[in-house]
Amino acid sequence: MDFGCSHVPPRDGHHCNEEIRSSFIQQEFSSKCVRGASAKSKAKAEVPEEAQGERRRLRRDEIGTLDRSCGAGKGPFADGSSCSSTSAGPSSSLLGSFDSSDGNLGSGVSPCKVAFSQCGVDPLPTWSSLQTHSFTSWCSSLFRKALRSGTAFGAFLLKTSHVVRGGCPASAKAMFPLPVPKPGIFWTSLCGLSSSKRRKLLLDQAFHVVVMALNFLHADCQFVDLKLLGRPLNAAQTTAVDNLRRIFLAFGRSAGEISVPASGRRSTSLVSLLSDLSEFLTRQGTAESPYHRGFAGAAEDEAATSLGGGGMASRSKERDVDLDGAAVPVDDSRAPELLPYRDLDPSRLALSGKGQWDPSDYLGDTFWLPFKEPSCLLWTSDFDLTDVPDLSREDPDKVLALAKLWDVNGLLHLTRRPVKANVVPSCLRVFNCYKSEQVDRQIGDRRGRNQIEAYLPGPSRALPSGFHLGVLEVRPGSETVIACISDRRDFYHQIQVTPQRAASNVMWPPLPEESLLSTNAYAKLVAQDSLKKSRTPRYLRGDEFGKGPPEVGSGPEEEFGRCGSLFACFGSVIQGDHLGVEIATQGHRGLLADFQLLSKEEEITSCRPFFGDRALQGLVIDDFFSLSVESLRDQRAGVTSTAKKRFDRAQEAYTSAGLGRGQFGEGEGCWRRD
Repeated sequence: MDFGCSHVPPRDGHHCNEEIRSSFIQQEFSSKCVRGASAKSKAKAEVPEEAQGERRRLRRDEIGTLDRSCGAGKGPFADGSSCSSTSAGPSSSLLGSFDSSDGNLGSGVSPCKVAFSQCGVDPLPTWSSLQTHSFTSWCSSLFRKALRSGTAFGAFLLKTSHVVRGGCPASAKAMFPLPVPKPGIFWTSLCGLSSSKRRKLLLDQAFHVVVMALNFLHADCQFVDLKLLGRPLNAAQTTAVDNLRRIFLAFGRSAGEISVPASGRRSTSLVSLLSDLSEFLTRQGTAESPYHRGFAGAAEDEAATSLGGGGMASRSKERDVDLDGAAVPVDDSRAPELLPYRDLDPSRLALSGKGQWDPSDYLGDTFWLPFKEPSCLLWTSDFDLTDVPDLSREDPDKVLALAKLWDVNGLLHLTRRPVKANVVPSCLRVFNCYKSEQVDRQIGDRRGRNQIEAYLPGPSRALPSGFHLGVLEVRPGSETVIACISDRRDFYHQIQVTPQRAASNVMWPPLPEESLLSTNAYAKLVAQDSLKKSRTPRYLRGDEFGKGPPEVGSGPEEEFGRCGSLFACFGSVIQGDHLGVEIATQGHRGLLADFQLLSKEEEITSCRPFFGDRALQGLVIDDFFSLSVESLRDQRAGVTSTAKKRFDRAQEAYTSAGLGRGQFGEGEGCWRRD
């Protein structure tokens, strides 16, 4: 099909936009659309008589007067609607997907004379609309939105919708441009199709957009010759398209709507940033051209139409709108996840670990001594004071409440040892990290202590990633995959530490001794004191012949923690300790290895190839998982899978160590994927 572009277009294809639009209007807007049993004839496109016999470039004001024959949302790309056309041809059903009155038929920069919300286009992505996602709805609107984008790609995509198969395949080694996967998918209306066929057709149309986007990017944003896109696929292109389609289908298997914030811890922040970006582009009036704006911008329109009186500058200032930068104010009140880190609030912290498991028997030579005596890691006494916690913000009452919360689970360690003035920046500061509407996680700001302790590389460097699971090969017709996972709840706080390591997690400020008399940790401290002959070091008290201990000298190192004060320390591994991940991972791995798990033949890591075939195991700090490929026949017969056997053995290991059973939500997780 000729669109009036006889010469090679420039890289952005802008010169073709108006001619493509003109040709498209003349061919498409003459059709009539009926809905149900009654037909409603719409006004025909008001094309000037001069354009009846020849193609010519239409002005934007002429394009704006054209009215389409099908109403909004009555085409095959509208969600849940149906529309039939009385005219034949590949383009008759294509038109019902967008509105011509906005002057935006998928090419060129579209001027906007009114506020963006009144342009008659798809609604802008907002915070509420981005909370859920439906793959089916996305597929049904992708082509329409691409055409309405007012970009060169929209014009290119429009041309590819008319491609027919023909010619000879490309050479065996040629990959790009990828030919159209299924020609003619835009010629079919959704009228009369079943839900499954409609879903398949919409998916094919969305996949067409994805493939054409790859071609457009590969061609450096130039228009690709339609003859190349209509050629039959060679062997390499067939394989590539099939692989792309499988990846595409993997996202389309989810039924219904997906809660975006629930899909990951960072999803809420990502959605918020996307919402702000969409609003910024709307206010800025951004277009594809870097030299001019596509429309006036919503910020100027709001200031011009929503407020009366005064100049533009005064109205802009009154509405807090920055017209020069089109600034979008940050709104963190839309969801609590947008403020994940909060000041200490002990009432919202959820702690279940009790520091009952000693992993020292499973630690190697590298981490055994640092775990027992962390002072061996001290290498400097100088701090970068620009990167240490601000201890002046600590509230003694909240620190006391936190200490009593730790004491309930046996995680509080008390010490009388004073903190020297030159090491005060190494003290711990605890804050809340949002987890749910009811509870928060506990995080320790240990930056000061981490600065003066040496870091040791450990097993965390070999932790597997999600793509490593792709090493298993499955025959879909006769096999299935079984996956089991065990999530150790509050795993760090289940680790038992020495008094020396607990003392490295000392909180600030010191607390009055009388406020801690009722704690279990204080009773333990008194019992330890009673076993000592004297609290004073030998070099200070001497042999004690005829005299008491000498007076304690006064100096900068003695000024904090005297006169009936105690320091609260966290008696486990705090999340924020730079060696916490290494200790937890190595101890967990050693425990499972004692029960013949994580063998070299089945374990996946990021530092060596996978040696297995039908089953794999892996460990990510506190999460153990196992997968196996099983015969569908065996599963129907009730045969226990290899993955479940490995999972049950891990539960035995946890029970023997006093860690309880693994928890995924309320229990264990075991899934099968056919």
